[in-house]
Amino acid sequence: MDDGSQLPALLERDAADDEIELSVVMPCLDEVETVGTCISKARHACESNAISYDVIVADNGSTDGSQELAAAEGASSPSRSAATGRR
Repeated sequence: MDDGSQLPALLERDAADDEIELSVVMPCLDEVETVGTCISKARHACESNAISYDVIVADNGSTDGSQELAAAEGASSPSRSAATGRR
């Protein structure tokens, strides 16, 4: 039975460690009005909990500038074919 005594050790992380602990993946199709806020909230949640993370916006062909905004906010964005599995 886990009494939670190991939790602090699990949360400790070496500052030099670049290992990603969490990947936040956000689906996106014409979300220019909200994608920046979503990325900011994900970033804040991870940083305030000392979680090493990356944010991936899986854009499915947005035409409203969502992908460009996501990139400006520091999110990575796979190509449309990679995000949807299409070839």
